[in-house]
Amino acid sequence: MKENLPAFSERVVRGSDLVSATLEKAGSFIIIIMVLIVTTEIIGRNVFHVSTVIAGDVLGLLLGCMTFLGFAESLRSKTHVRVDFLTYHFSEKGKRIANIVASFLALIYALVLFIYTLKLAVNSFQLNATSQTSVPMLLWPFQIVVPLGIFSFILVLLCYGIGEMKTLRGSK
Repeated sequence: MKENLPAFSERVVRGSDLVSATLEKAGSFIIIIMVLIVTTEIIGRNVFHVSTVIAGDVLGLLLGCMTFLGFAESLRSKTHVRVDFLTYHFSEKGKRIANIVASFLALIYALVLFIYTLKLAVNSFQLNATSQTSVPMLLWPFQIVVPLGIFSFILVLLCYGIGEMKTLRGSK
């Protein structure tokens, strides 16, 4: 991605790389927390015959956080699953054009999603919203992770789209 961008945007790419890698590390840390919760629940049930009651709810929220934290890094490192049955027979130029169009459409969708998930998290914070489970939990700490992950995804998506455009322009 970097070799396709002009020098002035190199800092944006490095910043985007840093943000996505940092969020990926946070997602990895969440996996450790999830393992500890499951381990605690298993030991509690089998040894002490007690349950934490909220383990399932917390695990579900953490799984959502982990997912959104990993989107940007997945795109940046090109480890996401590509579905290319539509573009398989395209020329290289056609594939690049399809990637640019798909990036633009994904960017629009991600921007809308970012705005609405940010509003949701802010509203939850202002209203002190809690989950409607057996043990109410504040929702905003989990919800704020979603727009954070989407913002990082938007940065990486912009870099990816610009790189594709530069490559397309250079291949003419």
